[in-house]
Amino acid sequence: MDPSEGGLEEFRISTGEEAAKVTAHLAINKRQTLQFCSARQGTEIAAQKIGGAARDHPRGYYVDTKAYHGGLGKRTRRGIEAQLQDGVVDAVASTNALELGIDIGGIDATVTSGYPGTRQSFWQQIGRAGRGQTDALSVLVGGADAMDSYILDNPSYLFEDDVEDAVVSIENEQVYADHLCVAAKERRLTDEDAGILGEEDRLSEMVSMWQEAGVLERGVDLENGVHYTGDTRPESRISIYDTSGRQYIVNCIDGEIDHDPVAKERAYRDYHKGALFLHDGEQYEVVEVEHDARTPRILVEERTTGRYTQTLSDKRISNLRPEMSQDLGNGYKLWFGRANVDIDYAQYLVHNISTGEVESGPHPTGSPPLSLDTELMWVSLPSDHLSTTISRLDEPLLQPTKHAEEDTGLTEPEQYTYAGGIHAAEHGIIQLAPLELMIDNSDIGGLSTPRHPDERIPGPVWFVHDGIDGGIGFSRAIYNNFENIAERTYDHLDTCDCQRRRGCPLCVMSEHCGNQNDPLDRVVGRQILGDVMDRL
Repeated sequence: MDPSEGGLEEFRISTGEEAAKVTAHLAINKRQTLQFCSARQGTEIAAQKIGGAARDHPRGYYVDTKAYHGGLGKRTRRGIEAQLQDGVVDAVASTNALELGIDIGGIDATVTSGYPGTRQSFWQQIGRAGRGQTDALSVLVGGADAMDSYILDNPSYLFEDDVEDAVVSIENEQVYADHLCVAAKERRLTDEDAGILGEEDRLSEMVSMWQEAGVLERGVDLENGVHYTGDTRPESRISIYDTSGRQYIVNCIDGEIDHDPVAKERAYRDYHKGALFLHDGEQYEVVEVEHDARTPRILVEERTTGRYTQTLSDKRISNLRPEMSQDLGNGYKLWFGRANVDIDYAQYLVHNISTGEVESGPHPTGSPPLSLDTELMWVSLPSDHLSTTISRLDEPLLQPTKHAEEDTGLTEPEQYTYAGGIHAAEHGIIQLAPLELMIDNSDIGGLSTPRHPDERIPGPVWFVHDGIDGGIGFSRAIYNNFENIAERTYDHLDTCDCQRRRGCPLCVMSEHCGNQNDPLDRVVGRQILGDVMDRL
């Protein structure tokens, strides 16, 4: 299976189809079922596939199915919740938006399409099934990625007592500022809050900033207590998906669309001009994006194409500001700090929605580059690591693909093979980090390169960065838990059933990769991880 021939998408689609068949079978047998999917567009596709699977079932049946996710408007979401409570709808395909916190009664069964990323989410999803003392059924349909492969090979992991360590950080200034307003609405802020709501100087400076903006009470100080005086609901400023405060309104030019605002990061990646997406059972195409408007807008129109789009990216990391490091000796070093991460979602591919095959592209997106000042960790290797790794390799070198030659300039087998190895190590760490930490690997990104211009990096390096402006603590947690994550990753790369040099979706391929998973070398990636682990 060559990643350039659509094999990754075929794996992904088979998981969704299998989950849809299970959900349809349960619904046909009068078991109201909630199917959990990993992405908003995935719920729309799943709802269609459940309906198709019911019609193709030996008993040939109609199943009333809905898609539910945070992108739907409040009115639509409340309607689906009421249908679940009343037992009117047979099956609902949902993101983790229905995982907890919303009363939907007690349904009969859950189907989880792909491991949700944490044990906590897994058990919360299962807990949605069951009415009082009645029996309930929950089914996990394994997804085609490294985490699911690890779970299916090690099912006892699901039943371990402890959930993953939560990742918490108050270093992000925008997040800190907004939460301070919410705290001030609850009760007056005083100097006694220093140490709880940040250090004394930081708290005082932030309070002064909000006082000048007219959001906090003026003319008083922290000694006497400062109260919130801004808009009615300061918590409405806070989004769990966005830290920039800049959100895009979605409008349909040939009708109405009940769609929540889209965070800047998602707008650049998923809502570029020409992007195709499913929403509330209908397909839309983005026809225009107004980035520079006072209130940025995404203009869409209804389409029926049988296709979907995948965005490619180019990434640069610069202005490294180290904050912590571990010198492992002999040129090996772990780092944590901040940097500028510039992501250019410049191109996209068009796939067939049924087969996953690429039908056209790459096409230009027209999206401007996305710049993040964020947190990251990186692994710096010795200057001669490329040559020493290749000299110890017992396998033949990989031959560069046409894509790698044209896109990355990797024309020599030695460079191509090594680049594939360090890329595989980067992917492996990102994909298995959620087994140790409460992280969604779609909220972190990476970059690997045999050379980097920073003078403190003598040789090859791979980075793992927070995908949120300002950072939120994910890469710091990976830095602090690197040894455990690296050990799991090494073992998984060593034992993956594919045993392919270029790997597969169950070990090192990622559907989030902006380079189409090229180059990748599972064997060399395991060797690179082993070299680092020998020095931890």
